[in-house]
Amino acid sequence: TTSSKEKAAKYKDLGVDEIINYREVPEWSSKVKELTGGKGVEQVLEVGGQGTLMQSLKSVKREGSVHVIGAVAQGNPGSETLQDLAKTVLFGQISVIGILVGNKAMCERLDAFMAEHKIKPVIDRVFGWSEVVDALDYQLSGSHFGKIVIKID
Repeated sequence: TTSSKEKAAKYKDLGVDEIINYREVPEWSSKVKELTGGKGVEQVLEVGGQGTLMQSLKSVKREGSVHVIGAVAQGNPGSETLQDLAKTVLFGQISVIGILVGNKAMCERLDAFMAEHKIKPVIDRVFGWSEVVDALDYQLSGSHFGKIVIKID
């Protein structure tokens, strides 16, 4: 999913087959189901903000997995209650897997996987250490595409 037509075009250029703009399609899980013939996807990497967890849960197929990165997806879950989330997980037999960002072993596995498959990260912008505040402001603006790097000199 993405938030703008500009970002969608960049994803297309990178070879992404299907892109859903969650601002245009707030109930984007229904589009995921449509694109997968009603089945849903095997896995979702949940890095969204407030209220996205239920959409991720509704997007996976039965016995699928939702990987939740750190505390990024915390906050107001929207109109769903904790009971709604629990029912969706239970009846969909969905695995919810927490990922703590910064785990050294996980980063090493990711690095090896990326090297093996020749995957290069998309870096939007590099800031110097003295520009940390600018980097955070840039991230909060939501206009970045890819990673924001802070170079420690």
